[in-house]
Amino acid sequence: MPDREKVIKGLEYCTHTDGTECPNCPYWPDNDCVEALNADVLAMLKEQKTTSTGKTRIFECEKCGYGIDDIYLSNEHDFDVYPHYCPNCGRKVLWDA
Repeated sequence: MPDREKVIKGLEYCTHTDGTECPNCPYWPDNDCVEALNADVLAMLKEQKTTSTGKTRIFECEKCGYGIDDIYLSNEHDFDVYPHYCPNCGRKVLWDA
C-alpha cells in the first residue's frame, strides 16, 4: 500500500511534466517521479473498493464488516436493494455482473 502522506505531498508539490525538479516533491529522486506518483494514486483508488462476503442475505462489506441482512419492502423484487457504496465505510461495492 502506498504511503498516504507521501501521495498527498506529491499531489500538492509535483507540478511538472517535463522532467524538471519540483520543490519539496517526495517523488523527485525517482527518474520518473510523475509515473511513480500516478501508480501510487491508482493503487490507492483501487484500494477503495470492496465486495460482499456473501454471509448475509443482502450485503456484508468485506473491508469493514458492516452488514445488511434484511430490507422489508412489500415488493422488493421491483427495487434495487443492493447498495452501490458501503453505508458504513463508503467504499464502492463491486457486484458480479
